[in-house]
Amino acid sequence: MTKQEIYNIFTVGTEFIPPKTAYYEKLGRTLRDIRAEHQITVQQIQQKTGISADVLCKYENGMRDIPIYDLLTILSFIESTNLFDVCAI
Repeated sequence: MTKQEIYNIFTVGTEFIPPKTAYYEKLGRTLRDIRAEHQITVQQIQQKTGISADVLCKYENGMRDIPIYDLLTILSFIESTNLFDVCAI
C-alpha cells in the first residue's frame, strides 16, 4: 500500500479541518467495506468480540465514535479469520 492510499484512508480530502463525525463516517464505511469484502457478518463479530450488533452498525454508519480498543478488537478478529491481512490494507 502506498503512502497516498494510507493517507486517503485517514483523511477526508478537504483543506479545512472537518468535524470529527466526518472521520468516523469514513472509518465506519471503510470498516464495513472490509467486513463485507471478506463476507464476515456483524453477528460473527458480535459473537467473538462481545461488541453488540447495534453498536457495530452505529460504528459502520458513523453514528457513534469508535473507541480505539473496539477498532483494534474488530480488526484483530477479522485478521484471525485468515481472510484479511492487516499489512495489505
